[in-house]
Amino acid sequence: MRTLACTLICFALMLCTAARAEDEKKEDATQAVKDAVKALFPEGSVKTITKEQKGKLRRFNAVVTDKEGEHKLLLRGDGSVLERTDPAKPETLPAGIVAALKKKNEKGKATAATKYLIRSKTTFEVEFTVEGKKDKFYFGEDGSEAQAPVTGKDDEEK
Repeated sequence: MRTLACTLICFALMLCTAARAEDEKKEDATQAVKDAVKALFPEGSVKTITKEQKGKLRRFNAVVTDKEGEHKLLLRGDGSVLERTDPAKPETLPAGIVAALKKKNEKGKATAATKYLIRSKTTFEVEFTVEGKKDKFYFGEDGSEAQAPVTGKDDEEK
């Protein structure tokens, strides 16, 4: 009986320690960042919010999960969003992208997609499969070809 009680106490302590570590990750963020993340994903679960310091520049990386999947954010200390990466469903891609993919190859199929919003510019990464061969293409919202987005940099670093 004593062994069972000791085991239960140890287990409870491990749970409390894990919960405290998770809270400490979120404590590192300013209230404005926490509020912005909650406003963007009211039904989401915040996995992490970490602070990044480069000289005088302070930014926050947040990872949130919801029913759509995992979202990644790069925010300023005031809560404004610098970058955002969201899962996208191939069947909900904008019409311009669907048309551009059909021009590339009618037999191919979009199998995965990711939406990037960087400095107010939206880019879609689309994984496209033709006869078992996978390839990645990048498009603007209008279906025009785009370059792969460069994440982790913002105008403040220039």
